[in-house]
Parts: sequence; C-alpha cells; structure tokens
Amino acid sequence: MEIAILLSETKDIHQVNNVFRILIPYAQEHGGTRLHLVCDSPPNRDILRALDEYRKLVSLEVKEINEIALREISEYIEEQSIDLLVLAIDLHEKLSKWVIESNLSKIIFHANIPVLVVREFVPPIHRILVCESGAGEESSLRRLLKEWNKWFSREYQVTVLHVMSQISAGPGVKGWQLRATAEEIIEKETPEGEVLGEDLSLLEQHDVEVKAKLRHGMVIDEIKKETEENQYDLVVIGAHSRRIWPDRFLVDLSHEIIDEVTQPVLIIPPQ
Repeated sequence: MEIAILLSETKDIHQVNNVFRILIPYAQEHGGTRLHLVCDSPPNRDILRALDEYRKLVSLEVKEINEIALREISEYIEEQSIDLLVLAIDLHEKLSKWVIESNLSKIIFHANIPVLVVREFVPPIHRILVCESGAGEESSLRRLLKEWNKWFSREYQVTVLHVMSQISAGPGVKGWQLRATAEEIIEKETPEGEVLGEDLSLLEQHDVEVKAKLRHGMVIDEIKKETEENQYDLVVIGAHSRRIWPDRFLVDLSHEIIDEVTQPVLIIPPQ
C-alpha cells in the first residue's frame, strides 16, 4: 500500500501528528505500507523532528514538488502508484463556502483514488460509518466493499447507513418507506433495500461485523446526527459523479458532509 500525505498550507505540527497517529497503526497492521509526505516547500523544524521519530516506526519518505495542485498530484499518483491520498485540513475550513472550486477541493474530488480528509485527532479507528447513497447506478462504494480486506481488517465494526430523504422521495415512494427500518426495506426488496442488502452481503463475505441502518430526514442533518450519537471513528462516502452537470451547477453533498462532521472522512471516487 502506497499512501501520500499532502502537506501544503497546513504546516501545523499538531495536524501533521493527527495524520500520523491514524496512519502509523494502519501501516503497522498492513505490512509493506509506505508513506510519502508530499510538500511544496521544506517542512519546518518541528515537523522534521517528528518525521525522524516516525521513520523509526514506518517506511517514510519526503518528496518536494513544485505545487500542491491537481495536475502535479495526479502525476505523482501515476508515477508512484499511490493507493490513497491523505490531507490534513483546519477544523474550521469549509469546502462548501467557495462558489469557485478551491484548489484543495479539486484535489479531493477529482483525484481518481480514495482520499482521506483529517480535521482533528481521533483514537485508533475501530467503528466505521459507510454512507450509502441508495438506488441508481452502481454504488461508488461497491469497489471498496469488494476489496475490504485490502483496506481494513476484520476487527472493525461497520454500519452501512442510508438516509431516506423526504425531499428526494418522489411520488412513487410509498408512505411506509418514510417510516421504515433498514430491515424492512431489505425484506421488502425496495431499490434502497436491495443496495443495502448487497452491501451487507459483500462485507459479511469478509467476516466483518456489520449492520444496516436507515434514517429519515435531511441527508446532511441525519448523517451528522448519526456521527454524533454513535461516536464513529471514520466516515466513508462516495463522491458524486460530475458527468451530468458542470461543476458550478453541481450541489455536491460530499462537500457538506466533510464540512459538518469532525471525524476523518474517506472519499471514494466515482467509478
């Protein structure tokens, strides 16, 4: 596993430490993992001292490139066969506030590999929330679920969540579905229930402790409530496809989810 950590405007040693506190146990658990610290200027003395300590624990190299921008990062991904990008961003940074897509947002949502966004320190990852978008084209999360053992061990506890939004529910959605449980829509084989059922089956094949959950209401509000009420360590979402609408017209829920939850968020690119 090749993991690139992007260090640009974030030169805060605490944010850098937050990233390594997540990645070091992960790298030690997944043998052969190599970490790349990619920056557009030399790290400061505090970070260099920390890196010297981290090198005692994991395989780590530092690479300086001209600019932390989408083109340069895409080239580095290709050259080094990177599997995962990791970004540490400020707790108060809001991706959805920009009318014109920011450089950071371009990297997060246009990279063709998964991206992990870390805002603050979390304990070792054990409980994972997978946010499933529901019916429609094949889930962008399906690739992750099929290759679960590549990314995670069996010891993780996983909840697959779908939010039944009353706004997005069209005339064809029956009233009982707006009050249903995950078990009910899976049993009734509704489109959303079929997707949840397939997700559970994929994870159960990997001997993962998994359950499905259905919430009702506004998507962002319900995801935020779920993360607050159940203290997950990681949130996994699929980035919305940009093939239909130009970027400036696209209301991307992924931005808002990253803005509203404090846990690390793993974004899976569209297939």
